[in-house]
Parts: sequence; structure tokens; C-alpha cells
Amino acid sequence: MSPATRPTRVFILAGEASGDAHAAGVVRALRELRPELELKAMGGPRLAAEGAELVVDSTPLAVVGLTEVLGRLPSLFRAKWALQASIREWRPDVLLAVDYPDFNLRLTRWARGLNVPVAYFVSPQVWAWRPGRITGIGRSISRMLVIFPFETAPYSAASIPVEHVGHPLMDEPVTGPTRDEARSALGLSPDVSVIAILPGSRVSEWKRTWSIMLATCRRLAAERDARFLVPLPPGRQAEELRSVEDPGDLPLQFVDDGTHPVLAACDVALVASGTATLETALLPRPLVVGYRVSRLTDWLGSRLIDRDFGAAGRFALPNLVLADDVVPELYQDDFSPERLASELGRLLDDPEARERQLRALRRLPEKLGGPGTFERVARACLELADEGSARSN
Repeated sequence: MSPATRPTRVFILAGEASGDAHAAGVVRALRELRPELELKAMGGPRLAAEGAELVVDSTPLAVVGLTEVLGRLPSLFRAKWALQASIREWRPDVLLAVDYPDFNLRLTRWARGLNVPVAYFVSPQVWAWRPGRITGIGRSISRMLVIFPFETAPYSAASIPVEHVGHPLMDEPVTGPTRDEARSALGLSPDVSVIAILPGSRVSEWKRTWSIMLATCRRLAAERDARFLVPLPPGRQAEELRSVEDPGDLPLQFVDDGTHPVLAACDVALVASGTATLETALLPRPLVVGYRVSRLTDWLGSRLIDRDFGAAGRFALPNLVLADDVVPELYQDDFSPERLASELGRLLDDPEARERQLRALRRLPEKLGGPGTFERVARACLELADEGSARSN
């Protein structure tokens, strides 16, 4: 069957939980536009639930940091070889890569060598660090689909096709319980201080964040009547976090009903840097953002980051989008129980500080753009697929 007569084939590369969720949203939009679609993927449970045939399960491959990836190299190489074999045999009409740049860009460059059109969704942060990568990225993709409007500039300057499609969170409107409903469902008093703890979605992150976050909880519990809620990432179990460190007798509750009920119930949140910071900010809920990586990763990163971007090394997404120091962000040595407890306590005890942060966070939706992100990504993929088919006929 020729490409012109068979269903359109889309191959998706999604290497971690957030990419899996974003890719699943794109698949839903693709099926609305072209129901007869055929799909293969590297992905996780959400892509599988949307009917994509998983060539590689990406769940065990999610790591962060320049040194942390070393322990996963054998698995990453096996995944790469399996994907290359599948792409070579199946010959998709378009390849959609979602985030996960250190892995995905190697595969997309190889796929471009086979004349497979490549759409890349969620840009590497060339605007913040290693800007020299952009030339290589241009040789590895057909079109870059960016989620923040300020990301278009470096690609346009390099004459790389780029489109601002908006942020995926704008396609995921918050529909959840009110504060009182969430607290009632979780068995919490309306008057107790509730702190949400979001340590990240990857096991490699937990090893850097979880113990520090627990020590922060113990400090806060010693100062006030407080309860702590931890939403479990999709596919994760409380035992995995307990294996890093057990909370012991802390008044801490693991919740597997999703992030929104936890954030709805909380007064303030402690969030590991990443997309969860935007989820929290969009509700909005007052938050403190923190992160820690290995010393070697930090040393290498400090030599690659563009210090001219933002204000003296901002890394929290709400601050980057708003171009302002709205939420406290604590990194490396500053990511300590003492500093974290102090910033969280301030937001709990100072109504003016809370309201000042919330006023700023309410400006986020207009900065991120309106809904329709997944449909725009789907249309870009199908345009590339159709252009490729027209050239081959």
C-alpha cells in the first residue's frame, strides 16, 4: 500500500511522564482530525491508553541531570536501537518528538536522514542555556513547536521554522473540588494549615528532593498544627517514596487521586521545579519552588547556562513567564529545610505576602495563551505528513 492510499502513520517520541501526557493530548486531537490514523510510539501509560502501539515503554527511562543519566545508559541505548529499527521498517509519514531533548534530538537527526519529517513539541531551553545547540537542532527537525511566546525569537533568528502553539496546561482546564470539598474528602479540618508537597515525577528527582522536603515538614510541624499532602505521580506508589525515606510519624498523607484535589485543599505548596509549578500557579495557589542536582551536574550547568537570560538565573517557570521574581525559588544549598520552612511559614502567616503572590499569578493565563494547543500541534504534524507525501508522489 502506497503512502498516498494507506492511513497516515505518526511515530511519537515521549520520554517521561509530562511528555506522555502531552503526547496523549495530541493523539486525541489527531484522531479528531484524521480518525484512520496509525500510531507507534515511545511512551507511557497515557499514550498506550490512547491506542498507540508502544515500541518502547519510556517509564523506566525518565532521568534528570548530566550525571544522573549515566546509570541508565544501557537502557537508553537499547531503546534507541529498538526505535531506529521500528522507524526504518515502518516508515512513518511524520515523527513527533515531545521534549526529552538529549535523547530525542539524536533520533530525530537520524530520522531526518531517512527523509522523515519531524515536528518537535516543547523546545529545549536554548533561550536559557547552551544556545549554541540551535544550529544542530535546526538540522534535526522540520518544524519547532514552542509553548512560550518568547521561545520563537532564537529559532526565527536562525531561520528555523517555528510556531508558537501555546502551553498544554491551557488545554487542561481545572475541574475539581473546592477547598472545603477537597478537605472534607481528605478528612481534613477547615482550620488546619495544609501544605502540599510535590517532589517531582522522577525517581532520580526524589533522591535529591524528598529527604529535604520531609525535613522541612518536620520543622513546620514543630511550629504549628499542620498537615502535609503528597500527590502521587501517575504510575507511582507511596512505597517508592518511602524507600527513599519514610515519613515516620509526620502527619503526612499520600493521595493517588491526582494533583488537583491536593492543591485545592492546600494553603501553600512546596514544589520541585518543573511543570507542576505552573499547574500550582494557575489554580492559583501560593508556592515555593526548589530544586537540587548533583554537585557535578551543578558545576557543569553553571558553565553552560546563559546568565543573561531572565534575572540572575531564574529557573521557576512562573517567574520566567511573568519575567518577575514572583515565587521564591531555592536552588542547591539554598534548597534547605531552614530556608524552605521560612519561606513557607511566611506565606502561611503573612496574608499580604500571600495576596501579593496570588495577584501576580493571576496574570499567567494571558501570558500562556488560550486553549487549542493540542489541535495546533496535531495540525502541524498532519501538514508535515501531507507535504512529505506530496513530494514523494
